[in-house]
Amino acid sequence: MKENILATLKSNELGEVKFASFKKNSIIFHEGSECEFFGVVVEGTISISSYTSAGREIVYNVLNKNDVFVFSNGWSPTYPLDLI
Repeated sequence: MKENILATLKSNELGEVKFASFKKNSIIFHEGSECEFFGVVVEGTISISSYTSAGREIVYNVLNKNDVFVFSNGWSPTYPLDLI
């Protein structure tokens, strides 16, 4: 079982955390969007995907509860894929 990363934070660190919720199938960010945060899946699942020119979705991974998502390759300030 994965450890809940939020439970490891001290109270002053937890005060810096911003929470957001998203409706099912809403896009959290688009490929090419500016990297502004990293996230933790608190509930539900998140698909990491992209779309072909024909509109077909390609799912690369599915994130589950307590998974962390951070997209940074050290030089690009944009997300490489869509999160849905």
